[in-house]
Amino acid sequence: MTGNHYLTAIADACVARKATDVRGYQLHHPLFEDAVMVATVSNSTHLKSLRDDVAKVCDGLDPEGLPSEVSGQLSSGWVMVMVPGRLVLHIMLPNMRLFYQLDALYADKARVIQYDATP
Repeated sequence: MTGNHYLTAIADACVARKATDVRGYQLHHPLFEDAVMVATVSNSTHLKSLRDDVAKVCDGLDPEGLPSEVSGQLSSGWVMVMVPGRLVLHIMLPNMRLFYQLDALYADKARVIQYDATP
C-alpha cells in the first residue's frame, strides 16, 4: 500500500470522526515517511478518541506490515500516530497547531489532501 492510499484512508477516518483542517503532505525523501498529515480536534477527549480510532484504521490497512505506533501525551494537546515508513499523523488541539505551525514546515511540499469536517 502506498503513502497516497494511507493519506486517503486516514483523511477519511479523521473527517468521519469530526477532525477539522485535515491536511496531508506527500514527502519525497527516502529517509522519512511517505506522507505527513496534520489534523485539529476540539478537546482532549476528541484527541484520545481520534488517536485510538486512527491507530486501528492504520493497523487494518496493512495487516502484514508493521503496526502503528502512538506517541505523545494527551495532556500536551498533541499526539502522533505513525505507520513506520508510510505516514505520520499529528493530531493537535487548536492552540498547539497555531503555536507549532507544522503546516509551515511542509508549505513547499505538494498538498495532496485537504479536508474540513465543519458542519
